[in-house]
Amino acid sequence: MSLNLFSDNNLFHIRMAGICLGFLLAIYMLFRIGFILLFNDILDVTGIVEWITILLAGIRFDLSALIYVNAPFLFFALLPIAYRNRIIYVYLLRVVFVIPNVLFILLSIVDMGYYRHTQKRTSAELFGMLHDLWPQLSSYLTGYWYLLIVFILIIWAYIIISNKLINKPSDPRHRPVQQLILFAMGAGLMILLARGGTQLKPISPINAADYVPMRKSAAVLNTPFVFLNSLFKKQLNYVHYMSDATSERIANVIKPSHPYTEHTRKNVVVFILESFNREWIGYLNQRTYYTKFIDSLCAKSIVCHNAYANAKHSNEGIAAILASIPSLMDESIISSGYQDNTLQGLGHAMKQAGYRTSFFHGARNGSFNFDVFSKSCGFDSYYGMNEFNDDTHFDGQWGIWDHVFLKYFADQLDTVNQPFCSVFFNLTSHYPYSLPDSYKKRFMDEPNVNHLPRTIQYVDTCLQQFFESNYNKPWFQNTIFVFCADHTGEGNQAEYKTPLGIFRIPLIIYDPSNPVGISIHKPVMQIDIFPSLMDYLKIPVKTLSFGHSIFDEKSYPAYQFHENYYQMCNDSMFTVFNGEQVIALYNYHKDPLLQNNMINTGTSPADELNYLKATIQVFHKRMIDNKLIPN
Repeated sequence: MSLNLFSDNNLFHIRMAGICLGFLLAIYMLFRIGFILLFNDILDVTGIVEWITILLAGIRFDLSALIYVNAPFLFFALLPIAYRNRIIYVYLLRVVFVIPNVLFILLSIVDMGYYRHTQKRTSAELFGMLHDLWPQLSSYLTGYWYLLIVFILIIWAYIIISNKLINKPSDPRHRPVQQLILFAMGAGLMILLARGGTQLKPISPINAADYVPMRKSAAVLNTPFVFLNSLFKKQLNYVHYMSDATSERIANVIKPSHPYTEHTRKNVVVFILESFNREWIGYLNQRTYYTKFIDSLCAKSIVCHNAYANAKHSNEGIAAILASIPSLMDESIISSGYQDNTLQGLGHAMKQAGYRTSFFHGARNGSFNFDVFSKSCGFDSYYGMNEFNDDTHFDGQWGIWDHVFLKYFADQLDTVNQPFCSVFFNLTSHYPYSLPDSYKKRFMDEPNVNHLPRTIQYVDTCLQQFFESNYNKPWFQNTIFVFCADHTGEGNQAEYKTPLGIFRIPLIIYDPSNPVGISIHKPVMQIDIFPSLMDYLKIPVKTLSFGHSIFDEKSYPAYQFHENYYQMCNDSMFTVFNGEQVIALYNYHKDPLLQNNMINTGTSPADELNYLKATIQVFHKRMIDNKLIPN
């Protein structure tokens, strides 16, 4: 029987399936090469040895993804039934081979354009953003038309070649026993490839660190693998680095109420600036740049020189700023299974202190669920395109032009009794970086720089107009203005493309009644804004926040969860933690490009690492147990 087991007839379908997988593997390899060439200014892949390491290591992740994507095709191709020798069955095989792979090839090509914005492979969180991205489809197709052509050419060639690869055998004889044995052997091999080997746990995106530094992990991975891994990933689990009592003490998320006094009842306006990198702020880079007005405010403001976003998406940034909730999981709380959790936001605390609260965003109502989330954070009023109710100022993509919506914002503030707490989230500095016709000649592109800076200049000018027109208003001198980015956009300089640099943002607090310049150099984050305002205003409200006041004498590390790693920085060291151990350590002051991993020569910051572990543990437990209010 052994002689017949490996006959041409018995091996036909296994050989056909193998050739099809080999064909797809070649496509994935070409995608990887193209991905590295497109984004090597970020990935920094150098030398033939590193190229070969990445290409060979990537095969492991490619095969895993290909088995999952092609599971229906492989099952039907190897299924030991006589019917598979008929032409109609061949057509079935072609359909189940083409449709799933076309979808994931499309996803891979989407990442060829989208990766530069997020600097991470696309995951299942894409589903939560489709509603908001769909209206922008035309702008993405226009901006990345060449990727559409690539997709059409690849799919055209793919279908033609697939039809040649998938056929019925010339020998129609069916040998059920031998083919059942081969089916079992093939199934075992598929399970092995899908798991990525014989190790205890199936491979996950974090295993890319087995081959390359974290910064280059996206080169080893592929988009279908990351997407599927996130799609089937379980909800948060409890983690136990220490006792729960110890983790709560170290993380210190419950902030006591300030002693009751007649607190400073100043108004609060928080400007959340879309895609504002620290890189574009001239004052923070000691050179003339694109934000002349913001630079002029910095000299008389509280300026955080070492500020960081907590994540790379707007919905994660909003949660950090409004509710002091970091992004320590694969998606924002806004779109996660925990979106119905009861939480305490900035709006709740301010309302409890007698403030009127409102949130302004000129996009379509419902965009990224900001309207719903702002209400869950205690903001009474939401103002979007519906409330503005004048589509003549629609930018054609996202919403109302910033200069128009800022005027509308000021008009609404004129009607509100003091004290008030209002958040304004601009949108024009978002891709595709369009400008109103009257501003296009005023802010031109510069050579070798992406289109984002021209919209940064536009937003800076809009803010200048807002301040100049409202300076003499009764509420202005009694208002604290906070400037902070929702996340960073496309960077230009190398130091802002590192795993640390892509999170560096401006954080500025301007108090017209106290225009004394103060510089804060310790690491701070978006989640520190909420407790800092409570501290600055001495508001007598008990709060729950994962951040800490920037006015606290004690320094805490800034941290993010990015590409399946935890990373943090203190005053000088940048540490990468995989959930179990430290895998990278850099002195980012002396080594801003993070090229010298000191893991074998440096000492991990034990106190900060313990703080990060405690924060992760408290975050998981409180998120799972729905305990995000200070009871």
